[in-house]
Amino acid sequence: MGRTITNPPAEAGARLRVAPLLLLAAAVWATVTVELVPAGLLPDVAAEFGIRVSAAGLMVSAWAVTIAVASLPLARLLRRLDRRALLVGALAVMALANIALALAPTFEVVAVCRIIAAAAHGAFWSTVMVFAAAISPPAHTGRAVTITGAGAAVAVFLGVPLGTFIGQAAGWRSTFWMLAALLAACALVIRLTLPAIAGSRADKGDRRGSDATLVPVILIVFVQLFVAFAHFSLYTYVSPFLTDRVGIPEQAVGVLLLLSGVGGLIGLVIVTFAADRVPRAAMIAALALLFVALLALAAGAESLPAAIVSFVVWGIAIGALPPLLLARTLRLASDRLRTAASAMAVVAFNAGIAIGAWSGALIVDGPGLTVLPVVAASAAAVALAICLLSLRLDRKEPR
Repeated sequence: MGRTITNPPAEAGARLRVAPLLLLAAAVWATVTVELVPAGLLPDVAAEFGIRVSAAGLMVSAWAVTIAVASLPLARLLRRLDRRALLVGALAVMALANIALALAPTFEVVAVCRIIAAAAHGAFWSTVMVFAAAISPPAHTGRAVTITGAGAAVAVFLGVPLGTFIGQAAGWRSTFWMLAALLAACALVIRLTLPAIAGSRADKGDRRGSDATLVPVILIVFVQLFVAFAHFSLYTYVSPFLTDRVGIPEQAVGVLLLLSGVGGLIGLVIVTFAADRVPRAAMIAALALLFVALLALAAGAESLPAAIVSFVVWGIAIGALPPLLLARTLRLASDRLRTAASAMAVVAFNAGIAIGAWSGALIVDGPGLTVLPVVAASAAAVALAICLLSLRLDRKEPR
């Protein structure tokens, strides 16, 4: 398409166009599958290159580090580019990196390909939600972000198992050939069917830190960091927690995690309807649910019924929070700060994952599993407190 959009649709009562968002969700699905699928293929990769599985884990850890380090600088460097071109370019780079990885003669080449793909993924994620909001009416920002972000949930429940199955059946390289083709197809269809979106334009008075929306954005970004910390400090070690503290058989852990996943899908569906109608109330409710669920696990860890209910509620909360928080980030940020704000959210969430998992390891090796849900609930309480402060400072957004 030849047209360029400089502002999002603002007509009163304008309808949300779902088809373009589903295309963006497909691209999100592809990129998140690329990010996560090595976890299921590490033994095969390690066996081919004659290295330890822990060394092959660099495919996962290097990705997270690259995202955290590269997302903000890339967002600032590329902020003036047409956002459709940035999406297409990021997907194309990821496709080429996956082709090179599928052909890699050594594990060192594999690692370099993963770092390149991760940097492109950071650029993609700093833009895709901004793009989704820009092609949607402002009144539907929450739904636009939720629909687009649903691709990440589908990647966890479908993309990773499918990619692992293909890799185990036809060789791990076949998975990356498949993903490269999928990424290239998404890039092509986005280029041919979606509109160009003008990038941020810095004015003469532009100075770092001069944007009035920066402080509110930073507050909500910190909420995202503490939510990720709360979730992953316990979730990373959920299997030993369930077997050693709750006392369920090891073979039943998957069932409880499945219930949590179902809760996450329920939360995502709820947000689709609530994110634009009652954004503040939905965000407070989801944070409160996260806190209550983690606190219940801390108080009644030995009770299986309490653990089951807590896991479902925890799943609902963690399914709802990422789209709610990202939608608020985009609503708060000025146009010139939106891409950087989206990148800050990506960095904060990945930092929360890393710090949460690292802190969880220290707790498991130190005070023990009993303390894990206490620390997680405390982090959720901090997230709720920062959110309430943010809402108190900004009374412009209704409900």
